[in-house]
Amino acid sequence: MNIKGVICGADDTGIEEARNGISFNLYPNPASQTLNIACNNLKDNATLQMLNTQGQIVLQSKLLNANTKLNIQHLPSGLYFVKVGSEVRKVVKE
Repeated sequence: MNIKGVICGADDTGIEEARNGISFNLYPNPASQTLNIACNNLKDNATLQMLNTQGQIVLQSKLLNANTKLNIQHLPSGLYFVKVGSEVRKVVKE
């Protein structure tokens, strides 16, 4: 099992979500205006969170379909973390 990019808690719930949860890809990376999210196994009421390096949520959105475009033009340049379910990916905003 490949758990690269997955943050697991101390309980078994986080690990189970990683196995059965949503997997997703981000592109382009780095991004400057629009970030594309392509999800597999999208579940009802899936929520995307984008966090800065201090762990603050800077963007949050419901994922209504498997391919979503996010406008990130307003965010300052830097490193961000995108979380969907229990999976986390890094993205650089130029």
